[in-house]
Amino acid sequence: MSNSNYCSILTRQSGEPLAGTAPFARHFVFISWPKKYWQYEALEAKGGFPQGLQKWMKEQSIISGKISIRLASHAGLNHDKVDIFFYPENLCYSNILPGDIPTVLESHFLKGD
Repeated sequence: MSNSNYCSILTRQSGEPLAGTAPFARHFVFISWPKKYWQYEALEAKGGFPQGLQKWMKEQSIISGKISIRLASHAGLNHDKVDIFFYPENLCYSNILPGDIPTVLESHFLKGD
């Protein structure tokens, strides 16, 4: 279920700027989600995206160190399954149902650093 991916390669492939756009965080989490469902507040995305991740991120950041959750998109992306990338851990959980995103996040951070 887990495989290696590098943020720089994914960023280059998507045509996004490589440096200087992310805030400092101890943990970065990127969740694949079609851009057409994004909202002004990214973690309030539509199309079946789970609610409450903003609150969870703030609460878990107190326990695990600052966590930054970001959405990532590319052409042809569907919202029926997602990929979740964790950095600096360099982990990817693939083909996750949107409703299972909170469970995967909880499980990952319960394991500790």
